[in-house]
Amino acid sequence: MRFTDKGIEDAERDFSQLDILPIHRKMIEEVADVLLVYIDISRLALMGFAWRAIRKWQVDNQMTAVEITKEGTPQQKMRAVREMFDNVEQSLRRVLRSDSDKAILAKAIDDGYEYYLSNLQIS
Repeated sequence: MRFTDKGIEDAERDFSQLDILPIHRKMIEEVADVLLVYIDISRLALMGFAWRAIRKWQVDNQMTAVEITKEGTPQQKMRAVREMFDNVEQSLRRVLRSDSDKAILAKAIDDGYEYYLSNLQIS
């Protein structure tokens, strides 16, 4: 998969300028590390895309990711994580250089989500 340089640079810049709580950084790093197995861009850029996805989910649901982590049922957490992964996919689609990579990206997001569920505790 190839992405536009500007899209990657913007995500890197956005994330590098954030001043966020350690718990939020940890969640973002976890999502980025899962996706790095599948998507060949810088970790910093992937963390930028993950942050955008989490932020979008929080705005859409009027709740923080920390709140769903602490207060949600396992099913609510799984649905929230899926929505966040879908948000990452939507953001990455916007900076793909070729439409032919959309299916590969979708597979990476699905595999990343399954990996996240299998290897990171959602209880």
